[in-house]
Amino acid sequence: LKGAPPKIMNFEVPVSHRAADGTYVLAARHGGSLVVALLNGDKTMRTMRTYPGYPSLPDITEDGDSIVVATAMLQENKKYAMKALRLNTNPPEIPKALVPLATDDDGLESESDPDFTRDSKGQRWMSYVDGERGNGHLEIVPVGEDFRATGKPFEITTEEERASEARLVALGDGVILVAYLREKADPKDKTIELVTEDLVCEVVKK
Repeated sequence: LKGAPPKIMNFEVPVSHRAADGTYVLAARHGGSLVVALLNGDKTMRTMRTYPGYPSLPDITEDGDSIVVATAMLQENKKYAMKALRLNTNPPEIPKALVPLATDDDGLESESDPDFTRDSKGQRWMSYVDGERGNGHLEIVPVGEDFRATGKPFEITTEEERASEARLVALGDGVILVAYLREKADPKDKTIELVTEDLVCEVVKK
């Protein structure tokens, strides 16, 4: 990004994804806000948009002919609210606003660290940490193209377990691989485990 104004940019938690036409989508935290940029094939800046709010690590995933960027924004009550946007890739275009990720009806709990995937059967899923960030329960919920839940969430971790930083990978025949960091159920044992599980998911209506 050298030579693209501003001259010096201090990016935090940057992630990127290469679109089919060679365009790079970059998402990062900069100046306490989320920035999403389109870079040319030689990684020079094409366009950039800023979204106010302090974001967590963004997630970038392909969804058919579009690219989804999801993150969680810190709220005034120190809770997190998940947001996302969908970029058109033909032609590449960054939307003007983030869209809330609606997982349930109350919206009272903190929800953070979203990770989006589309399984081999075309169903979209979102995993997230429900409760205190880094110390909540890992859940997965089916969502539609508008990022609203289309069924009930499922708890991947047990009541005693705490999880963070999950990643979803779509495998064949609708199976989803989830990898996440988990604290052991024993409160005296602070060991962090890297856990992988294969999920066979189906949509259960609310």
